[in-house]
Amino acid sequence: MRIQKVVSLPYTPIENMGDGSIVTTGTGSVEDATVLYMYRWDGCRNPQNDENCPGYVPPMPVIPVIEIYDALEDEAVDDATEETDSELYEKEKDEDTEDRDKDEEDEDRLELAMAASENALTIANTASQASVLQTMNAATNVNSYYVANISGGVYKDTTSLEGGKIVDNKKAFRSLSQDKLHNTMIREQYQ
Repeated sequence: MRIQKVVSLPYTPIENMGDGSIVTTGTGSVEDATVLYMYRWDGCRNPQNDENCPGYVPPMPVIPVIEIYDALEDEAVDDATEETDSELYEKEKDEDTEDRDKDEEDEDRLELAMAASENALTIANTASQASVLQTMNAATNVNSYYVANISGGVYKDTTSLEGGKIVDNKKAFRSLSQDKLHNTMIREQYQ
């Protein structure tokens, strides 16, 4: 039995609507139930939604604040434009050359160490590549696939044809004749 029931409510905001539910009392049951809400949207519920709504207040314009940068008040600019003592500058030059000489010696020692480790890695790589190839060759042995036995049986057909007669599809014949015509037109273009 199909029951259709409409419950009209006075204006209720959509936020108060829930997912809906159907409750039964007694021994009956409800199957394939559908709860539909039909509502009207009040666009002027919040007057700021539309400028045509009563009570609409135009928004205040945002005035950007522009900060003016004064380079003369910047400490980094003052430090960069300060006079430097020439004696300090010459001391730093001498220290820089000593540091460069130490860095070059360190780089030479590092290059020798890297060359020795690179040779060791080359020898280790060839050994590991050989073991990987041997493992791959063992994994590609397909004899295990030929030995596998899959248990099977007889699956009887359970479909049946009502009426016992297969009728030709006339639309398919028409489509095939159109395809043939199309193909001959295409062939004639290249002849």
